[in-house]
Amino acid sequence: MDLRGNDPGDSGVKKLTDLQKDKKYKLNKLRLLKSPAAEEACDSLTKALGSNPLLLRELDLSKSKPKDLRIEKICALLQDSHFRLQKLTLHQTDSKSEFSGLFSALILNPSHLRKLNLNGNKPDTPGVENLCRLLKNTDCKLEKLQIINCTLDVAGCAALSSALCSNPSHIRELDLSYNELHHTGIEKLCPLLENQECKLEKLLLKNCSLGDKSCVALTSALRSNSHLRELDLRENPLGDSLKQLSHLLKNSGCNLM
Repeated sequence: MDLRGNDPGDSGVKKLTDLQKDKKYKLNKLRLLKSPAAEEACDSLTKALGSNPLLLRELDLSKSKPKDLRIEKICALLQDSHFRLQKLTLHQTDSKSEFSGLFSALILNPSHLRKLNLNGNKPDTPGVENLCRLLKNTDCKLEKLQIINCTLDVAGCAALSSALCSNPSHIRELDLSYNELHHTGIEKLCPLLENQECKLEKLLLKNCSLGDKSCVALTSALRSNSHLRELDLRENPLGDSLKQLSHLLKNSGCNLM
């Protein structure tokens, strides 16, 4: 059955998949995807995961998964409109080109992704640039972004903040813990926090080499942000500047818990 060029929706894909499994029918091949490469990737993932990935909403490509879950095999699937992935986990990919290619694919099909976990990756400049292109896309509605221990530097933090500032209304949780951001990196992040369209509720900056100046900058930025509920600054040498943050907590417009 060849249904390429059609969009049967989530329920339609499930019904067709169930039909294919029914022993009363002799349907061997169902074609929905836009390219042979996407079909091959879907078949590969089906064998590895034991279920049709078109019905999945969460996909974990971390190192604990089988070797046939390589990113280059699924990029064609990620950009296919029939693949409506909501949560993607990518831990410690070995290839920087794979990291960059992943976002090049997602840029073509960004509207369903809500959670992205990139912990432990070491992206190069093109990788960060492609991630930022994804975040800038007006169709991108990402709500949770985790970039823990990714050697994100000041330039990367600046690019990330700029990308989120251009499309700020969806992001709710941002975790940049265990990156060497220092004061300069936090300064680059402050415009996002000050953006009136930004509705960020959870900001995690554990062990980011933040000192007195960083805390002062954050406190100042947060005076114009009434949405933030949780701020994690553990394992940072903040010093006496914490007093300013405590004064902010007493402000009636502050919603930190």
